[in-house]
Amino acid sequence: MIALLDDAAKSFVTRRESRSEPPNYFRAPGDQAAGAHRFQGSRPQLTGIQKRLLTYAREDGVPLSGTLYLPPGYTPGPGSQS
Repeated sequence: MIALLDDAAKSFVTRRESRSEPPNYFRAPGDQAAGAHRFQGSRPQLTGIQKRLLTYAREDGVPLSGTLYLPPGYTPGPGSQS
């Protein structure tokens, strides 16, 4: 909850977001956009990116990891490991 809109706490503003929707503010109860703000994603080209965790061990046995970000629609080609 972001803010109360009445003294009885029956109406309030809340913030909601998901992996595919940018953060937006809504009046509750209901799904009405609070005020005139209906934010669009700031980076629509990043929607659909695939995120993969890579793990491996160095020669001396130290475990390492990293995150690999693949473009939307990426499919492994011949000879690649998935």
